[in-house]
Amino acid sequence: MMIIQGVSVFLRPIRQPDMKRIHQAIHHEQIVSLIGKPDSISQREVTKHYKLHIKNPTRHDFGICLVKTRKVIGDLSIFQIDAESKKAQFRIMIHDPAFFNQGYGTEATLLAQEFVFQKLVLNRLELNVFSHNRPGIRMCEKAGFKKEGCLRQALYFNHQYSDDVLMGMIRVDYNDSRPESWMPTFTTAST
Repeated sequence: MMIIQGVSVFLRPIRQPDMKRIHQAIHHEQIVSLIGKPDSISQREVTKHYKLHIKNPTRHDFGICLVKTRKVIGDLSIFQIDAESKKAQFRIMIHDPAFFNQGYGTEATLLAQEFVFQKLVLNRLELNVFSHNRPGIRMCEKAGFKKEGCLRQALYFNHQYSDDVLMGMIRVDYNDSRPESWMPTFTTAST
């Protein structure tokens, strides 16, 4: 099992016991308001998706864990990996607002970028974030993503329209934005 170690958080592959936490997160009112997906999904459906994803060679799903306590506080996915075009999609979710605005999402994103550009040797990583999710946009910009475009008023949720903002990072951006002292480690271990 690959572990990607940072300072405050580490990434490890998603496991079956994480499904309950993910299910709770996607139904948390504050998180739903950021991701704009009010669809109800059962824990059984979350588990079914997990079982499909772990067999998908074009996808990697990681739990975001605190270094100090090993507690899972979020998850992220690198998906639709296109080896020919050397690109992939990205998504991230912190499971509990108590862990928002503490730098954990930014650090986890930086670790995911290391995996994408160093281990998978891709050239492009992109994600979509809704314009009303200002903290998410700030986090992505802090991690080096650039706004590349938007689908205007692509979401109607909570009686308002939001744009779907496309953000991307290419290898040149990654090389330019990596802090010199940033030295995550990749290990194979059990947690």
